[in-house]
Amino acid sequence: MAIDSNESLNGGFIFYRTSQTGQLELFYEVKITEATITDISCVYPHSINDHDMMPYEKVTLNYKSISWNHVTAGTSAYSIWEDRIL
Repeated sequence: MAIDSNESLNGGFIFYRTSQTGQLELFYEVKITEATITDISCVYPHSINDHDMMPYEKVTLNYKSISWNHVTAGTSAYSIWEDRIL
């Protein structure tokens, strides 16, 4: 999907980890609504000071709401931009 006109996106991120038995397990999920990309940059760590780090892309998002579900702990939370305390 190409994003070239500041489209609003809905989506999520699913995170896995290695369990104590060595298997992959669903760790937690993050869902966002009405998100827009505000910045994309490439990060190239210093080859001497950060020799153990790999280059990566950094994507910054603004969103209307976000929810977290910590699957292994059975906890969750959410935040809605319009409900913020000023």
